This record gives sequence, C-alpha cells and structure tokens, in this order.
Amino acid sequence: MAQGAAVSKIEPRVWMCKGNFAELAAVDQRTWRFVQAYCKVIKVYIDEIPKVRIEDLRKFAELCAANRIEVAVECAGLCDWRSSAGKNTAKLSFQDEFAKVKRYIKPVEEGGAGGKIKYLDMDHPITRLIYQTVNGRETKADFHTLGSASDQLVEVMKLWRDKIPDIEFCFLTNFPNYGWADYPAYHAWDFTGEGEKGYYDAKAELETVIKKTAAAGIPLKGITVDNPYDYATGQHFSNQPSVTTGVDWVQRLRDLQDFCKQNKLEFGLIFNSERAGSEGSGSDELYFKETLDFVDLYCSTGSIPDYYIIQSWYKHPSAYVPETEPYTMTNLVMEVILKLRPDVKVFK
Repeated sequence: MAQGAAVSKIEPRVWMCKGNFAELAAVDQRTWRFVQAYCKVIKVYIDEIPKVRIEDLRKFAELCAANRIEVAVECAGLCDWRSSAGKNTAKLSFQDEFAKVKRYIKPVEEGGAGGKIKYLDMDHPITRLIYQTVNGRETKADFHTLGSASDQLVEVMKLWRDKIPDIEFCFLTNFPNYGWADYPAYHAWDFTGEGEKGYYDAKAELETVIKKTAAAGIPLKGITVDNPYDYATGQHFSNQPSVTTGVDWVQRLRDLQDFCKQNKLEFGLIFNSERAGSEGSGSDELYFKETLDFVDLYCSTGSIPDYYIIQSWYKHPSAYVPETEPYTMTNLVMEVILKLRPDVKVFK
C-alpha cells in the first residue's frame, strides 16, 4: 500500500475526472471495481455530454446509480460569450448550459438518460465576465464589475436550483492566476491593471460571492481549487519571478483552506501536474508520480481537504483502466484512496 499522506479521521471523499467519461460505462466493469467502490464522485466536463449517444449516457447513469457514485458537472456557470448581455447574462448562460445537460437528467421514459447531477463546479465564472478574449487576445471588458458579476452568479444559481432542487454549487478558482491577500499571483498581465495580483485579488472576489450567495439563500457548498503540483512547488515558470521567488505556495493554499473553514465552506483541491500531464514534457508515469507526490506534500502539512479531486484535462494519463495496470487513471485514483484509507485493501 502507498504510504506518506496524513490520514483523516473522517472518511475522505475522492473525486475522479478525465475526458471521455462515457468510456467508463463501456469498458469491462471488472477492471475498476475498487474505484467503483470507494470513489465518491465522478466529475464530467459539460461540453462532452451532448456528444455522447443517449444509450451510452443511460449506461453511465445506471453505472453511477448502481455504485452510489454522485455526478458533478464542471461548467462555466456564467458564459464569457454572454458577458455583453448585462442583466440577461445569467439567463442566457443558463439556457446555453442547461441545454447541454437536459438529455442526461431527463427521465428514460421521456427519452432521456435518467441521470442525476449532484454538484455544479463553476469554473472561474466571475473572471469570465470581467475579462474577454478579442481576436485571440485577452482584455478587460466593460460589461461587468465584481458586484454585477456576483449578482449574475446568484441569478444563474437560482435558475439551476429551480430545475434541479437538490443540486449543490462549488466555485472553481484557478488559484495561481490570482493574488491572495498579501500573496502575489503566479503570473501578471498588463491588460488587467492589477499589477502583481494577476487577474485580481481572489480573496475580495470570494468574500463578495460568499456574502451575496448566502444573503440570497443559495450558499456555495465549497471552493474547488485548481493549483497544479508544479505551481504548488514553485517549479513552474513565472513571468514575475522578482515577486514570486521564495513564496510558500503550499502555505498560500492552506490560507485559502482556513478561509473556507472560517466561512463554513468545504475546501476541495485538484491534485495533478501540468508539466507531467502535458504532451512533450509529461508521461503517464510522471503524472502518476507527481500527483501522488502532491497528495503527500499537501497532507504532510496537517491540512486535510474536504474533497480530493484527481483530475486531468491533459494528454496524460492516456487510459482509464484497468486499475491494476500501472499509471492508468483508475490506478492513480486507487493509489490515492489507499494512501488516505489504510482501512481498505486492494480487491483480489
């Protein structure tokens, strides 16, 4: 069994996310029985759902129901291509994204897959409205402020809750791209006007979002943090090394976790490595190693995430199964679970 990570007294919740989620229902189910038993959530990318045949969506929904695996959907929340719509941004964003999941949650007898969605993981929705890409270049937009974008976030969450009453919301932050309190961002860009804070100060953003969603009676469930291993260790290139050299990036993550705890929010950390996952610099083996190293590194501080997301949007790992084959996605997830849960054993 893998060693190194601190063990939580509470049963750890491990999520899994990799492209082409429907493949999990098509493979021999005996090839990932352990992960089926102990992985709590499978997260899927919203843009993949409409591309899957309805019969395959049904198989995936049945698989999750049979194994009591909850489904999370990573989405924009607020769509950057709707930012110019002002107060209609939430309405139009919802229409665009709900249309992508409707087939999955519609009952089988009505032609749908009969699936359930438990979590909506909204990927930097505020930033999408404050900045926009024009002719391939990112620039600051004039359509929304932090306040108005947060108001639209509340509205879009209400629309989702109206359609899926028990859905929970997580706010996904691409943490290295933002400042945090006294900490700089990993990168800075002239177009933001925020100096060493990158896009802006994430703490001010989250304080505003938390306050407004709570006041509206639709609070966030948690904060999901995208902060790959090579950023957490300071090994990734920074375009402002004069201010980032010497920063304790792991402590910065721990400060965010403390902030979540103070605000009664769950803290979920994505464990992966950009260098190890990317084509050219990475490999399945390196991705496996650096992801596990990240789990060890973070948990060795005594900080225990509320949910661990083993997620890749990279080339690696290249295969889902089998879980018994080194360096597949399910093999990695199994090893993470074994690190965190010494009470369970590999299936024979």
